[in-house]
Amino acid sequence: MSRRVEISLIVTCYNQRPLIELVLRSAIAQQVGVPFEILICDDGSNDGVLDTIRACAKSGADIRYVWQPDRGFRAARSRNNGIRCARGRLLVFVDGDTWMSPTLLHDHLQAHQVPRTLGCGVRHTLVTDLCGPALKAEVQAAVAQPACGEIDHQRLWLASASPWMACLSGNFSFPRSARVYFDEAFETWGSEDRDLAFRLWRAGYTPRLLDGANAVHVRRPDDGLAQLSHRQVVALIENKCLLRSKYPRGELAPSIDMVRRCHLDPGTGVWSFGPRRDASAETVLAEFSAWKARGSRE
Repeated sequence: MSRRVEISLIVTCYNQRPLIELVLRSAIAQQVGVPFEILICDDGSNDGVLDTIRACAKSGADIRYVWQPDRGFRAARSRNNGIRCARGRLLVFVDGDTWMSPTLLHDHLQAHQVPRTLGCGVRHTLVTDLCGPALKAEVQAAVAQPACGEIDHQRLWLASASPWMACLSGNFSFPRSARVYFDEAFETWGSEDRDLAFRLWRAGYTPRLLDGANAVHVRRPDDGLAQLSHRQVVALIENKCLLRSKYPRGELAPSIDMVRRCHLDPGTGVWSFGPRRDASAETVLAEFSAWKARGSRE
């Protein structure tokens, strides 16, 4: 008889074959002391990533692959596919570009010794275009660094009136429940994790920050917020509009606030993302509403 799975590690990916072996090897190497499974939840990749996953599965690790058709960025639905297939009592989420230290699952499991916990993991960010052995060495050097800017922001959020803002989908966890899913109305990048963390917090879960960074988010130099396309910025604002409509009393205002950095070029009708000091979130959302009313530019 197979042992009961205690932890389901849910890894979302899309066309990340250059990274997925590094990520999977770090998942297989977890030192946690309880049975765990690895669910690779694919948002419609077409880069042959399944071949790499099959090769990693030969290690004997409990790995399953869950694929959905590519109909745009649907991370919320992809994560829900993992939840629906999960057998573990604890769900741990990372992204397909996140390398995990060997203690990541152990760290999350320890945090959940306190009931009704929302585990907030911490990641270093590594901006690089390296691959292969050189990338692995750079990643391991990054996670060994004592300083991590992300944790400072998370500590500030935990001490605020909005502690759920400390939870990021690239490294977080919560107990499996038949009633807990991401809202699949959120498509393209962003906001589905904020929405879920808030709902859990409102239901009585306590966000708890793990000790130190135990993962590395590997990002290419051309893959940052400043490089978002017009369509991606539009989708980001659409998600923030959805948050506002779901919580009209302003409960999600800390998450919506990032739209202050969205710009509309009045001459071209094109949206971009970058530093901006002259507008509030409400001003930008009003600009966006007026832009859509004029017929927009897709």
